[in-house]
Amino acid sequence: MWTKPLAALLLSCIARGGTAAANLFDDENEQVGVAAEAPTTHRTRAHYNLFDAPGEEEESERYTCKSIVAIAYSRRPVERREEAKRLRKKKHSTDTSGDDDNEELVDQHPEEGFVCELEGGSIAPIEATSEQLEEMRAALSNGTLISAVSTMEVDMFDVVEEDDELGGDDVGVSGWDTPPKSHSKSAKVPPGPIHLSSNSRRLVEHPQRRLNRLKGVKKLLVIRMTDSGGLEPPEDADYYSNKFFGTSGDTETPKAQIYGCSNGDMDLSPDFGHLNDKMTANGVLDVTIKSSLKKISTEDAWPLAQKEAEDILGCKLPYGCGADHVAFLMEDCHKGGCGWAAYAYIDWWPSVFVKDYGAHPAVVTHELGHNLNMAHSGWTGAPGIDQYGDHSCSMGNPYFTDYHDKICFNPAKNFQIANSGAWYDEKYVITLNMNSDTPYRELRFVGVAEYDKVAQYDSETNEDIAVVVKLETGSAVDFFVGFNRKTGQNSHNKLASDEVTIIEAGANGESYAQSWFTAGLAQGESYSFSKWAKTNEELVVKVVNIDTSEAPGYADVIIALGGATKSPTPVPTPAPGTSSPSISS
Repeated sequence: MWTKPLAALLLSCIARGGTAAANLFDDENEQVGVAAEAPTTHRTRAHYNLFDAPGEEEESERYTCKSIVAIAYSRRPVERREEAKRLRKKKHSTDTSGDDDNEELVDQHPEEGFVCELEGGSIAPIEATSEQLEEMRAALSNGTLISAVSTMEVDMFDVVEEDDELGGDDVGVSGWDTPPKSHSKSAKVPPGPIHLSSNSRRLVEHPQRRLNRLKGVKKLLVIRMTDSGGLEPPEDADYYSNKFFGTSGDTETPKAQIYGCSNGDMDLSPDFGHLNDKMTANGVLDVTIKSSLKKISTEDAWPLAQKEAEDILGCKLPYGCGADHVAFLMEDCHKGGCGWAAYAYIDWWPSVFVKDYGAHPAVVTHELGHNLNMAHSGWTGAPGIDQYGDHSCSMGNPYFTDYHDKICFNPAKNFQIANSGAWYDEKYVITLNMNSDTPYRELRFVGVAEYDKVAQYDSETNEDIAVVVKLETGSAVDFFVGFNRKTGQNSHNKLASDEVTIIEAGANGESYAQSWFTAGLAQGESYSFSKWAKTNEELVVKVVNIDTSEAPGYADVIIALGGATKSPTPVPTPAPGTSSPSISS
């Protein structure tokens, strides 16, 4: 049985919130306060410190970003191993009441970056103090900052450009080569606490846009980038077309995985209609940028590739060209905070891959998960905290190969998807408020990999069927229960296979939030929460039976508060002159 300390409930400080939408409105903004206290530990990414170098004060103008877009970075395997080694050297305590332990937990937050979206769709990197960056991450965590929806006033600086088309040999601010024209602006957060605002019309449109991202046919464009010096991804366009979409027969692709895990509710397509003749291969376009990857950052490079692609296609990416997502493939990262395999803009459209990671279907599916507003899935069990450690979920992706991808999402992520109105019938997504009025519940769980059989099975049984159950705590941090059936599109699962899993997540499970693997329970095992939901009662989740002999497999689970048992069927009081009815066993 896999478990983690209950004290990790205090990881509510890690809960992530926030969803995104396309930015189509320019209404007056409504001020939103930021009440979250910034974490005390932090590490800043070098490429966001653009104004640290001494020198003459630069002229700036106050500017309101069209939106603030967050970025989620996914480390390379070697970086993950080094982090695990570092954690093993640190004391890991189950007591989160002290500052030292809290500091260790907070230290493992995913380090999201931020950019300022400008009018016209271009972006500018955001520079801020370490305290401001932590405040922004905390706001993203608690849902005050909504990626691609929230706005902020910044001081906008013009970046000095070099005549050399490669970006110039002179070192710019903070040890950087001068960015190319794609980043001719850089944004600096004004001194003091951050002040976020949100467009009311965008917020109204936001739920529908979130649903639209998860349902139907979604067109994915893959842009394969070559730089001015000939640096390019390791494989050609036809290869990537097959690895993304299976156009030459590959069956383990992001397209197949998203289609399977969503039970056909969402499908990735390489078909761009009248633009197909301009593609290098199905869904893949080769472009060459006029700068060197050795002189600019990847955040500078992909907008250059976007511009080249727009010139070839004759339309504005993404939506003007009919694209829902765009994946940029490049040779490698050479400048500014490398060490990641890929990154994606949260609840937005771009993702970026270096080296051969764009050919790894599980990595691509993971980054698409970020585009769909999903955060990482971690584990706080031995040997230490790992924000990617939940290997029962694609957002804790354990695979860096070109042939593994059959792993779906954990119960917390599935609840988030269902809460948007996608993939799963609300009948099978249940929220339980366990209290003295409802202290006992029996449920039969069916795994998402066999969700296509749920409706028929439901019609043939009298059991209460569930795919996901949310255990409501009364706070923003809740627990989510599901049956992790290892079959079909989940057959490459690596943690708690064919067990009942319990996952912790913040933001009420409704939006972007780091989740944490809590327990995996086999038949006969149970997991207990002491003093459940501010009560003095113990809540127990017990697996009574697991049967995978037929499809769909299922797990029978009892959830009981304070030692409650199933109430016996009441015996009716007989009417005068009649005998008592008998009860058959």
